[in-house]
Amino acid sequence: MSIINKPELKSSRQKTIESFIVAVGIITLNVILISFTLALWGFSVKYISNYLFSADAIENTLKMLLNLIFFGVLIFLSMLAWAKYNILMYANRNRRKHLPPLAPEMIAAYYNTDIECVRAAGKCKSGTVDVENDELIFCDNEMCYPIKEIGTNK
Repeated sequence: MSIINKPELKSSRQKTIESFIVAVGIITLNVILISFTLALWGFSVKYISNYLFSADAIENTLKMLLNLIFFGVLIFLSMLAWAKYNILMYANRNRRKHLPPLAPEMIAAYYNTDIECVRAAGKCKSGTVDVENDELIFCDNEMCYPIKEIGTNK
């Protein structure tokens, strides 16, 4: 089922009314959401200030803040010690062992072709090897040809 979405079929009066209804709805929702958010913030601040900073609860509040500071410092020191350990153990080490480049003989054996074909293909700037009709085809920027003919054409 296709949806007809052709604004040119609407009259200018209908477009104006729809735009007005959408604008009023958006403004109303924004005013309601902003007023609810401000009311919640007001109630939350009043509750927290009455609960945490009253004369009866000031001792418990200070204990809570001291515990938070203690655990924060403890976590910071453990993360710092872990970072220093990692730097001491693993920094400035040449652990990347790159594989050596494949010899043309290995590539020729893998593709079951001549070494001259592999060397000629290596001289091309870019190319792909595709399989068509159970035959390997090498394509570079200019032309495509079977892999057995690379060494003789280039």
